[in-house]
Amino acid sequence: MRTFQEVEGVRFVDNGYWKNKENRRKAYSYAEKTLAIKVPEDWYKIKTRDLDSIGLSSLIAIAYHGSWKRFPTEFNPGFEFVPWKFSTVPIGFWKNLDNVRKYFEWLATVKGFTSMADFYNLKKSDLINNPGGGILSQKPYLSIAELLKLAFPEHDWVEWKFARVTNGFWESKTNQRMYLLWLFKELKLKFPDEAAELKKNDFENNYGATLVYDQTITEILQNAFETYDWVSILQKCKSRHEALATYVSELCAKPMLQCSRVLHYLVKENLSINCYVPELRFGFQLVKSLDQWESIRDSAICQSEGIKLIQLPEELVVTKKMIKKIMTTVYPQLKRSKRTKNVSSQNASILA
Repeated sequence: MRTFQEVEGVRFVDNGYWKNKENRRKAYSYAEKTLAIKVPEDWYKIKTRDLDSIGLSSLIAIAYHGSWKRFPTEFNPGFEFVPWKFSTVPIGFWKNLDNVRKYFEWLATVKGFTSMADFYNLKKSDLINNPGGGILSQKPYLSIAELLKLAFPEHDWVEWKFARVTNGFWESKTNQRMYLLWLFKELKLKFPDEAAELKKNDFENNYGATLVYDQTITEILQNAFETYDWVSILQKCKSRHEALATYVSELCAKPMLQCSRVLHYLVKENLSINCYVPELRFGFQLVKSLDQWESIRDSAICQSEGIKLIQLPEELVVTKKMIKKIMTTVYPQLKRSKRTKNVSSQNASILA
């Protein structure tokens, strides 16, 4: 392959030669023809050695101070070259957080992000497939989460929402406490009074699967909030459920009803009833609020399936007298249900 100097018949080029823009333009035209550059994007595949091989190393050194990417930029003023699309970026390029921020802003456009929340789903493969894999090879960056927090410090990031948190994140008790307080708020649970309502899938469905991977919810709470008496708190929370099941079981054992079993929990798809009597198709549900969407939905589901559902506010103190009064009130409906099973109604006075 002939060099530019050979084609132009120039034996020696000095600083003055390359300071002449017309000479640089000739070199650019020769590079396009020789390296098969048809559109500006073709420059992304070019390497330094390609320009050296056609005798343009002095041009790059003198006119562009060793940065050859300024060469195509000069002669394509209407085209914006994206630095990270070239085969290499300048040494220290990713150390500059402004460059990291510009990359993520560009990536957001490429992937069609509509909000900052879309960044939570980014994976390492997304960076590799959209020439940004070199970012993670730069210390001190540890993860995409760490990168985004540094690049966009003004945004209030919730780290556990990232596909992968920074190494050692969950080992910090401070981070565990932050997550638990956030989870209680997300689930609309009172901290710490309603801790017994927490279930494993609450963690799994809210970015906390790592926490419940090898420990119980009680252990998680005790580790994060050591000053709380979690045994007493959890026992107190469960007492309303246990009392409800106990009272209903005692009343259903009376001769009038003679129900063979009472389920402490009935879970069916999205429906969860705290205490359920299958033979009567009757149940109780403790709810945070009667006006809450979930409460209204559960009531509608039970009505459509012919289940008599009594909803009680969770803060209500459950007593045997209260449950007896409720069951006395709804008994006529329950009696009609039992009548189909040839149960006599002559002992109705038992619940009176």
